[in-house]
Amino acid sequence: MTKNNKQNQGIIDKAVLFIKDNRKPILIGVVCVIALIAIICGVQSSLENKHQKLWEDFFIAQYAVAQSENASNFSALETFVNQNKNTIPAAQGALMLGEFYWSKQDYKKAEDFYIQAAQVKEFEPLAKAALVVAKLAQNQYDEVISLADDFAKNHGTHYAFTQVLLNKALALELSGKTNEAKEVYKQIIQQEPTGYNAAFAENKIRTLK
Repeated sequence: MTKNNKQNQGIIDKAVLFIKDNRKPILIGVVCVIALIAIICGVQSSLENKHQKLWEDFFIAQYAVAQSENASNFSALETFVNQNKNTIPAAQGALMLGEFYWSKQDYKKAEDFYIQAAQVKEFEPLAKAALVVAKLAQNQYDEVISLADDFAKNHGTHYAFTQVLLNKALALELSGKTNEAKEVYKQIIQQEPTGYNAAFAENKIRTLK
């Protein structure tokens, strides 16, 4: 591995670690949104047997995960998700599976589930924000930049937008586009003037050559 490759890998490792360290507040938001959607949809679905059965099957699949050793048996949930694509319960399950495979560093499989979750409108912003992170972990910098630009156009007011911008800046930096990266770091500070993201961006602007 060349010196540049080692440096790039070091930045990626730090970026992935940073994102993991900051996933908890994001995931809390994800869980709250998912819970709200589940409650709303649960009330609506009780009016229709087909929808009610769908939610029952989803919760049975979740129960199988909870009952498995170390909560690692996702086979029932994967089967449910794959058999009920483009439904809200399956999208919720796909996000859960994406997080599971992310934790196992199987970023490609996580990506597949994030893409599936994004097909359902209610989950599109969260799933696409997670997809950007999965692409960065796979060193797919051009795709990160493209997805981030698309996110800005369609979900620029979403609370995950700052995190998406951070991933874009890192992708630009790792691609050798330092000046462009600095501009995005400035945008992050404008978007979120205080907090860890702003401090991280300020440090990058000072240290990038």
